[in-house]
Amino acid sequence: MSPTFFFATLGLVSLLAILRGGAPERWVALILLLTAVADLAFVVTAGEMVTRDIRILVLDCALAVTITIIALHAERYWPMLIAAFLIVGAEMQIGVWLAPVHKQQVYKVAHAASAYPILLTLLTGTLRHWWRTRRIPERDWTVFR
Repeated sequence: MSPTFFFATLGLVSLLAILRGGAPERWVALILLLTAVADLAFVVTAGEMVTRDIRILVLDCALAVTITIIALHAERYWPMLIAAFLIVGAEMQIGVWLAPVHKQQVYKVAHAASAYPILLTLLTGTLRHWWRTRRIPERDWTVFR
């Protein structure tokens, strides 16, 4: 898929999450938007999609940790699925780093493989929240006591 299609899809799903989602949906949408822009900036400054870029690996690991923290506090199941996709994506990048032969195409696939399932999961979570809260409001965050 083209980067233009991905960013258009990300923008539409994020806009829906910000307008119709609860607090977890809005936070995840904003964080995904910011990391996608930072990721694009790293690729542009590198001149091309290189075989290994430590900045992208660090960004993806920080994203996985941030979404995991949100998932632990959210009153939803879908953030944990997104966290799992992100952790698997970070693990695949680490595998590319440890591989004896580095193929640029493998790195691209490892970096982009979880992007569309993450957007689909955010869209599904946002739509479910929107449909559920039409009748009864629901709590966004888990209350630990």
